[in-house]
Amino acid sequence: MKLKIATLLTLSTLLFGSGSLAPAGVSFSFSFGYHETLAPYGTWLEVASRGRCWRPYAATRVGWRPYLYGHWVYTSYGPTWVSNEPWGWSVYHYGDWVFTDAFGWVWVPGYEWQPADVVWSYGDGYVGWCPSHVARAYGYSPARASLWVFVGADRFTYNDYGAYSAQPAVVQNLLVRKTVQFTSSAPRRDVMERVTRRSIPVQSVKQREMAVDGRRVKMVVPQAHEAVVLKQASMIARKPASAPVVRRTDDHDKVQKSAAPRKDEPEHRPMHQSAPATAKPRVDSRGGGHEGVVRTPTQPQRAQAPTQTKIEAKHGGKPSNVASKPAVKKQKAAPKGAENRKHDPKKDR
Repeated sequence: MKLKIATLLTLSTLLFGSGSLAPAGVSFSFSFGYHETLAPYGTWLEVASRGRCWRPYAATRVGWRPYLYGHWVYTSYGPTWVSNEPWGWSVYHYGDWVFTDAFGWVWVPGYEWQPADVVWSYGDGYVGWCPSHVARAYGYSPARASLWVFVGADRFTYNDYGAYSAQPAVVQNLLVRKTVQFTSSAPRRDVMERVTRRSIPVQSVKQREMAVDGRRVKMVVPQAHEAVVLKQASMIARKPASAPVVRRTDDHDKVQKSAAPRKDEPEHRPMHQSAPATAKPRVDSRGGGHEGVVRTPTQPQRAQAPTQTKIEAKHGGKPSNVASKPAVKKQKAAPKGAENRKHDPKKDR
């Protein structure tokens, strides 16, 4: 029990600074900035007529769109989005999602909480939704079917729609045949229960207050998913913020990077550019301990041939044939039969 309390207090300090957890049923405040919070997960852009916007790295994947990875729950505020993306607890409840020809999906910051900001569609065994601004800008044109998320009505109560969303061709067919109806207001729970033929419970919520970019804003979290939101927030709190800012430079969708590369990415250098002359010391993990031994790289030395003295010492002081010897002239071979002749000591006198 004491360990659980200590862990909870540590998480509170990590997320909310020096403040502590409030008693049950009492909201507590914390503060953060959009730029620092979202920078590790995307790029900040200067978009014409929109100002500074944020594009998640996930938006570069084919088929990604807002309100796809997560699910809907009903609260006293109506359909409320619960995201499974680590940054979704903020961008799906504040601001607006827009689609641009230059950058694709981008998020425009806002400071007023909302359960979600989508236009709804249902009928012909499907339920669909699309960010409100995009639906108003492009209408319900079949050419923009890829901007919508449609799932089978029987899968509306699933915990994640990423693997169950209908293909754009299916959505386009629904829009062409006009077999679905659209509504800008959130559908009532009893309507969705008839459409999905599923029982949809109403979940209680917890309301908190926080400061975003120095502004006091409201935060509402479904009570059953409060642990998920805290986990997502803790992941953001531990992630270093170091993403480039991209600015639009002209009317032809040209962009210019204005910051250093991310710390978690290797530095890329042109092939013709050599590495810095001064090499940094490297940590050799073979040195023992937790930190290892710092070794400075030196120029490699040429291997020297073993000397006669070293080899003699190795073989107990006796010369060895292993050591290299100077070339010796070949001696003339003895005449045949010389080895069989007997030695006469008288001839030596």
